[in-house]
Amino acid sequence: MFDFDAPGDNLDERSNFVNAICKLIVQKHNGDIDKAVEEYKEFNGHVHGSIRNVYELADRQIPMMGLHDLLEDGADNYGFTEEEYQECISKARQACIDYYID
Repeated sequence: MFDFDAPGDNLDERSNFVNAICKLIVQKHNGDIDKAVEEYKEFNGHVHGSIRNVYELADRQIPMMGLHDLLEDGADNYGFTEEEYQECISKARQACIDYYID
């Protein structure tokens, strides 16, 4: 869980679309992932409501969504220990850098 595919690895079209939005948000915030995730919160409901079964991709192909979900839901929601939770957050942050920062 929260092991992300490499950017450009034949990603699902839904992932490509959401990642394009996320990349624009990160660029708007000059690479500040925390500010970008905060702004992404506004779009999360729209993404889930408009793109069928996108939740299936959050922990593999859409790192900003995955990071958002981790931060919003907490370790208990996933049955993680605190160490596992922090490791997943770290993986998601790194994937955000890999996906969204040129």
